Amino acid sequence: MAQDPYANQRRHIRVDEAVRIRFQFMRAPSTLSHLGQIDTITRNISEGGVFIELNKQNKLKDDPASIFALLKCPIEMDIFITEAGTPIKAQGKAVWVEKKVPGQEASYARG
Repeated sequence: MAQDPYANQRRHIRVDEAVRIRFQFMRAPSTLSHLGQIDTITRNISEGGVFIELNKQNKLKDDPASIFALLKCPIEMDIFITEAGTPIKAQGKAVWVEKKVPGQEASYARG
């Protein structure tokens, strides 16, 4: 596994773990409101944030208006740490967009 170049700058330890997550946009503009709930997985998770992986099947357009709305619109999340347990409920917002995930150039990611 590659070493995290930002490890010394992070406040919280990140755990590289694929965890099921369901989220939806709150107070979404028309460019996002039609999406409803989106089910996907995390790439990593920490006390301070979660890296949510998306791909072309997640219905989110890859255009400037959608990316702008994504960065401005808060989201509600259900994070399923275990399949049998109650999900952790959280709110947050995207703070950056990475369009190419190493080794998965056909998909894109949100953090």
